[in-house]
Amino acid sequence: MDREHLLQAAEALDAENADAAWRTLSGLRALSASAPERRLALSLWKRAVNLSMAKDRLSSADGLAILRFVADLDNIAATGNHWRLYDDLAAVDPAIDAGALASVLVTALGDVVSDMPRELRNELLIRCFMAGRADLLSDLWEHYFRTAPDFVPDFWLFQAFYRSLHEMTEGEAGDRILGMCRAAGRETLLPLLRVYLALLHQRELADAFAAARDLTDPMQRRMIVLWLRGNSHPRDMIAEAVRLHADLSGPDDHDERAYMQARLKAAEGAWAEVKAITSGLPADVEFQGEALCLEALAEGHLGHYDAAHAALRHVRAGRDVPWFLSGRAALVGAVVSRLAHGAPPPDLASPPTLSVVAGRPLAQSLWIGPRLRWIEEMSIRSYLRNGWRYQLFVYDIPENVPEGVEVMDATAILPRSTVFREGAGSGMHRGSLGAFSDLFRYALLSRRGGLWTDTDVINLDRFEPDGARMIATEWTDAGIIGPNGALMAAPAGCAFQRAALDRARALHADADMHFARIGPELLAEMIWQGDGCDYDLLPPDYLNPIGWMETGRLLGPFAHTAAALMQTQARCLHVYTETWRLIGLDLGAEPTADGSFLATLNQRLREAPADLSVRDILKG
Repeated sequence: MDREHLLQAAEALDAENADAAWRTLSGLRALSASAPERRLALSLWKRAVNLSMAKDRLSSADGLAILRFVADLDNIAATGNHWRLYDDLAAVDPAIDAGALASVLVTALGDVVSDMPRELRNELLIRCFMAGRADLLSDLWEHYFRTAPDFVPDFWLFQAFYRSLHEMTEGEAGDRILGMCRAAGRETLLPLLRVYLALLHQRELADAFAAARDLTDPMQRRMIVLWLRGNSHPRDMIAEAVRLHADLSGPDDHDERAYMQARLKAAEGAWAEVKAITSGLPADVEFQGEALCLEALAEGHLGHYDAAHAALRHVRAGRDVPWFLSGRAALVGAVVSRLAHGAPPPDLASPPTLSVVAGRPLAQSLWIGPRLRWIEEMSIRSYLRNGWRYQLFVYDIPENVPEGVEVMDATAILPRSTVFREGAGSGMHRGSLGAFSDLFRYALLSRRGGLWTDTDVINLDRFEPDGARMIATEWTDAGIIGPNGALMAAPAGCAFQRAALDRARALHADADMHFARIGPELLAEMIWQGDGCDYDLLPPDYLNPIGWMETGRLLGPFAHTAAALMQTQARCLHVYTETWRLIGLDLGAEPTADGSFLATLNQRLREAPADLSVRDILKG
């Protein structure tokens, strides 16, 4: 611990500057501190809370809740009653910001953290990540590597740490994590971490699966089993995922293996088999909600719509339903609702006939930031090359807008004061502008109509969206499809878009708002409830021939990826920059000419003769 920061906090308290003391204490790195230093830091925290109450910076109720929490942490550390921490966290969460809470936790529990149960150690990692404290997160990982021989992180903890390092520090995050592991003498953990890296980057998955199959440590094998069960899988990998799960799972994991088989049958469209498997699973399995969503989808495909809707309502009504599960239920509900209205499943639907007209169709999007990255430039250039008009709505004009773009004032759609980033409730997506972009597109389409495109969508063909009502879709797991608003069209004054805007505003005011809540989940909810029956749900390949679970394919060889695209119904290609943020791919620097699909396409879009369309470039 930096003693200078302790002194600064004490001086701020002596000067009755509650805000300065709070900021300084929130930034402490207490894990390496001595026990007396940690006790001093906690006493300063108590003074800061009392001063904040006296200065009306903190309500009495919140201040007393924090003081009780700090006192309880002392008791937990002294008695070893670690499980009490869960109840204490639930009580204090509304009273204190995430950064301060992470600092208090590490300060108070530094002496005993290695002796805590694995679930509670992991809770500290999650709290530090949600608070954006990459420094504390790094300290904890190093500490666990050194002092907790049973520390075997799951994939999602690894992903959170990787992302924090990638965003906050220089150098390759994976190399840093592997180096920490080696320095702590945990070489036996390296094979698992290398598998995680390959899975994270979504490249060479066959090799990653082979390496996972070679793992011998039971806990490491269990971590891969948990990833296989909890992760979404593309259609061309689900069979291999099921086989790997069967190879690595234990003799008592028969329910898990049955669920994985149900996922495979869903990908194959064998809905009677899906229902037979899922309806036979015990009601108390850990993944009961996911299985029930799959059973509901099977019921819908078999024409049992009331049973499907009842099952999905049951999933969403459960206590403490994870946000991703609530969202999945809405996605399934949307498909069931469309089936009940006589529409085909989205993957079997024929895309609408969108003619090519003599004029120039209009694409509209939003950018917030001082400069477009190379991927946004490439997206815009693809539309311009194919003969579109392109209107880019901005709050401040970026430095490098491509020639031919019509720069529009975003305040004409929504005031600057409404811009927001996603908070801690969005987990891995914390800090994203994606939710505001969802709000903005509803406002724009309800007012002006036309085509909305995200700035990470590459246009392959020109078409006329005027008067169309359509929403793109995507695979969210093998067999499960949901709406994706990255490409969406509506006429001006569309009631569906107005309703989406009103509901998105109300949901944004909810403190529990999470990633995708006012995007795909909201669209799915509305379709589930019967809205938007006049909309075409585009087949997934129309926009997303390469899904978010396989974005690493975009870094594969140009010729191979381009040829695969030509075999699909794709009219656009969504490159999912939000996923890039999660998996640590670099969006800052323009790619070098390495023969990869995106690097080559980017270069050709800049250099090819103006009369060549994007599809011509892909064919060449």
